[in-house]
Amino acid sequence: MVLLRSRLILVATIALGAPSLLWAASAAAQEGGAPPMSGQGVAVAPDRKAELHVGIEAGAGLDTNPYSTPTSRNVFAGDLTARLRPSASVDYPGSLIGFKGEGVIEYGFLPGMLGNTGTQEFLLYQSLLAGDLELNRDGFLRFAVGDSFSWNSDPGNMAIGSVFNRIQNQLRAGVGLKPGGGALTAKLGYAFDFIKFLNIEGDSDIVQTGQLDNMLHTLALRADYKFLPRTGGFLALQGGWSSYPFDSAGVNETAFPVAAQLGVQGQLFAKVAGLASLGYSNPLVLDDAGAITTGTLIGVVGQAEVQWQPSLSTNLGGGFKRDFSPAPLYQYVGNNRFYVSLSQVLGGRFHLAVNSGYSILEFGQEQAQLSTATTDGFLRLDGHLDAAASLAYYFTDWLSVGLVDKVDWRVTNAANPAPDVGDGNYGFVRNQTMLTVAAKY
Repeated sequence: MVLLRSRLILVATIALGAPSLLWAASAAAQEGGAPPMSGQGVAVAPDRKAELHVGIEAGAGLDTNPYSTPTSRNVFAGDLTARLRPSASVDYPGSLIGFKGEGVIEYGFLPGMLGNTGTQEFLLYQSLLAGDLELNRDGFLRFAVGDSFSWNSDPGNMAIGSVFNRIQNQLRAGVGLKPGGGALTAKLGYAFDFIKFLNIEGDSDIVQTGQLDNMLHTLALRADYKFLPRTGGFLALQGGWSSYPFDSAGVNETAFPVAAQLGVQGQLFAKVAGLASLGYSNPLVLDDAGAITTGTLIGVVGQAEVQWQPSLSTNLGGGFKRDFSPAPLYQYVGNNRFYVSLSQVLGGRFHLAVNSGYSILEFGQEQAQLSTATTDGFLRLDGHLDAAASLAYYFTDWLSVGLVDKVDWRVTNAANPAPDVGDGNYGFVRNQTMLTVAAKY
């Protein structure tokens, strides 16, 4: 079973500049103790505008719950863990042609120590491959195309007592307009997401019958108007089509998610930047008769964020974001997320990074009898705390050692309806602590 998991990180670019034409992009969190390093790199173009960076990271430590086993089972499923992660990236910021590429492959294992031979696994792997190409980047009319592929393993939003293995591919394309002096810009983007879940152990009926496999087409339009040198407003419209083509059990329902937001972002003061947006979103889930089952959903969405940089060595930020999206087994999920982050350089060679968030997850009507939450007359509601802290020491700009700790804590009103599993609550706690060494050239 694939155990090591990747996280998607939302990075909000506050200060207005030249935003990427591709409205959707994937990013993988670096789970090691060191932040991205600035190695010299290898020139792959005569003008040295394009550089190839290669890196490798190794780590070892303790994972108290690699399978995200529910706390209600009252068992300790922790184990020691080790991993090796080579990576490579290239960036060519040309005015006519621009390209960014990234590749990460991870190998690791659980030795089955600490008295838990059931956790033993010698083939843990994770991968991320991504590339984006832009044409005529500084021109009136811009074009872009990109693709990203990832392999992840985690309990997912539904968190039903299992770790799910999935591959995800996103194909994206876009066109942009920048008339006149560039105060007004517009971007039209299309993305096709395909998510396939793998039945590695062969014992999951949900995976075997394709109830989690999903295809999502999304069309997004965004217009930005810069009314101050580093501050502007934006309008974002989005529509899509979500389907489950391999759901042989006929559990899930087709959805046509829509969203609209109006916002402002930019520099508030010399050392403070902010973002604020407000809008409406609805997954527009259709039942078998074609009726909209989410018509009564209070789909108010938006985001508020502040970034403060009191010095070159300190960056503090935080905010709140609310959104809705289609979800397998539950029609949709709404995420109300509070988050904070801190980045601090200490003494020139130490780097402290802290990222934490708390999500209140609102689920739609359950489509399969997975828990007692909806059958008892109320919808499922989860609280999810995630926190990561790392302290790294840099010997040079390309070599570091670090200590990283991560916590995942899920509480929920959902429980396994089977009579032989006690209360069967799906809540869990997981902590990972690792020592790492990383090098990047």
